[in-house]
Amino acid sequence: MGNRQLSDLISGRGSPSVGLMKSRSKVEDALKLFHRAEYEGWLMTADALAGSVTRDLAEAGDLLARLQADGFAQVSGREFVLTDSGRRYALQVVRAHRLFETWLARETGTSAPEWHRKAEVAEHTLTAEDTEALSAQLDHPRFDPHGDPIPTRHLTLPELGEVALLEVEPNTVVQITHIEDEPPEVFRRIASTGLAPGIILRVGRIGKNEVEIEAESRTHRLSRAEAGHVQVLPVREEIIQPGWVRLSDLSVGESAEIKALSAVCQGSERLRLLDLGVVPGSRVRVDLSGPFRSPRGYRIRGTLVGLRNDQADNIFVNKEDGI
Repeated sequence: MGNRQLSDLISGRGSPSVGLMKSRSKVEDALKLFHRAEYEGWLMTADALAGSVTRDLAEAGDLLARLQADGFAQVSGREFVLTDSGRRYALQVVRAHRLFETWLARETGTSAPEWHRKAEVAEHTLTAEDTEALSAQLDHPRFDPHGDPIPTRHLTLPELGEVALLEVEPNTVVQITHIEDEPPEVFRRIASTGLAPGIILRVGRIGKNEVEIEAESRTHRLSRAEAGHVQVLPVREEIIQPGWVRLSDLSVGESAEIKALSAVCQGSERLRLLDLGVVPGSRVRVDLSGPFRSPRGYRIRGTLVGLRNDQADNIFVNKEDGI
């Protein structure tokens, strides 16, 4: 799928008529909510639908009737559940949404808080063929930039296994698997700390109002509301070892060995650094610095490379004397 077509989806050009889109969007949004309830293990009711997709219970009732008439949902005891065809339809929409978010994160300058909002529009216009082409263009990613698994082309998902950061015992080492992107204001606050899926952290103090964590050699304090939006899995050890520092912490003239790239550094930015020789084992020396310390000149494999501080922040090194 071409970048021009994808850009059209961002701007809304080439979309179906407004009336048709609203009708289709309601159905697909409802199916996504059904799937979320099924995946996370909570009851899907008319009240839940009214609180998330429709304006009131009356509209929710009409939408549920339509889903049943179309063969996408059915009643089971005290709840509504997806039929096989409804589940496949829901997973196709989820797949389109998460692939589009991944494309925004990797290939465009779209800010993180905007990924979800734009994907909420694009998911209703991408066809199955568009979605497969986009997946191929991105080399079939398994997870979106929030850490959510992307349904496979066979429309399957892995079982849930993560827990909320709030549920983890102090001094436990965990890896972030997912950061909930709604409500947007909470996601923005979390994103501003530099936390992202893939980062390994150690849980510190869990207080009445906040949770203290150490991630990639920096200490962060999250409110309990923010910590509740971060999903994690236990891991055996921290990737960032004691004694490692960020490249941006070095002074002019200091040398070090490159050890790792931060999990925050993804997509084209990560590929560019790798192409420049920023790989584990490479030697780096700070050769030049401007009046504001950004950008600075780093000697990597005999080549002088200019990096901004926010780029050097994502490179972990071990200082070596006398190199």
